[in-house]
Amino acid sequence: QFRIKTRWGNLTVDGLNMLGVRLQEIRAIKRADSLSRNPQFVGGLVESVSQTPRGGRTLLKKPLGAGLGVPKGMKRLASTQLHPADRRAGSVTRRRIAFDVGCDPETTNPILKPLIDNLATRKGLGKLVGKVGMSAAVPGLGLVPMTAEMQTTLLVKLPHEINRKMDRDLKAMGVGEKTRKTFLTSPYFTTGQRLIFMSQLRKLKHVENRAAVVAVASRAECEADALATNDELRMLIDIDRKQKIVRLEDAGVPTAVLAGGTCIAVYSADFLLATDDVSAMRADIRRRHPTTPALLMC
Repeated sequence: QFRIKTRWGNLTVDGLNMLGVRLQEIRAIKRADSLSRNPQFVGGLVESVSQTPRGGRTLLKKPLGAGLGVPKGMKRLASTQLHPADRRAGSVTRRRIAFDVGCDPETTNPILKPLIDNLATRKGLGKLVGKVGMSAAVPGLGLVPMTAEMQTTLLVKLPHEINRKMDRDLKAMGVGEKTRKTFLTSPYFTTGQRLIFMSQLRKLKHVENRAAVVAVASRAECEADALATNDELRMLIDIDRKQKIVRLEDAGVPTAVLAGGTCIAVYSADFLLATDDVSAMRADIRRRHPTTPALLMC
């Protein structure tokens, strides 16, 4: 467990994968904070809000410093009715701001999320400066980054539209309806993380039973688990480049079966203890493959 101290507040983070995400988001917090103080942004807001009688009174009563007040009625007008699957990402205005500051629109970061929410409400009433730029990967951590194409997809399409396309793709891969639904509605994956997952899964198109990896992903119990699944897919792709994987199996973690019969279970773990889960994984692999070599890669 890690603790990140920032001038906006402190963050507690579980695991190296989540640490990578939160460190990336520090840059986005800086950009969002800077954007909220930008004179062009505030000027556009003044011009827009002051055109209404109530808005004019608000500006007279409150200074333009931190947290400019927005009349409640106007805040309601700035929001939109959303499909249930789209609520975390929000309106196109909110997704655009996330794109501009370089973060996942569905972030759960307790500092960044309210910043994006506030900017989205205010931008709906005023003007926004140009794109700030996308955040780069954090050196030394193995997170799989979003491509520019994925970032654009998150901007121009609603999550439920993206999910619909992913559902069709997963069905074509032979993934059962229950597993598809659980994976696509999991609160621990953002739509962006699912796009990364699907992109990696397509790289294993020659491998039998890709549904096994989706089944593992659908059982995620926290954000760290969801990130771990993408990391495990990255590990599988690395294995496949060196020795072709014939089949994938679900032994509690994704397990690759190579042409010669060797099994490699991949586990994105910061450390490993002899827990019941690990014992069950080992027993499951031995039951299916009693005589072939089996490795654990973590």
